[in-house]
Amino acid sequence: MGKVYTLILRYLKKIKKSIIFSIQNLNLFFDKKKTIDTAYKPILDEKLNEVKGLKDKLNVIQNKNASFEKQIKHLRSSVIKKEKLIKNLQDIISQRQN
Repeated sequence: MGKVYTLILRYLKKIKKSIIFSIQNLNLFFDKKKTIDTAYKPILDEKLNEVKGLKDKLNVIQNKNASFEKQIKHLRSSVIKKEKLIKNLQDIISQRQN
């Protein structure tokens, strides 16, 4: 039984060392992460602002495109009406000549 207890104690000590090592590595990781986050935070904020500016420009361009499409539709309908008027006038003129 004494051997079993010594083995259990030995493994418990190894587990304890592993847990302590893991905690130290986690602390190191979070310290490094905090350092990296503070170093790259201004760059990230700048890029986010740039993306927001580009989104705003895209919205402006899309609004202009929508406006141009409406104008083009209006011009097309106007051209069609004028073509019909010209055709009707030509028909009237040809009927008079006949």
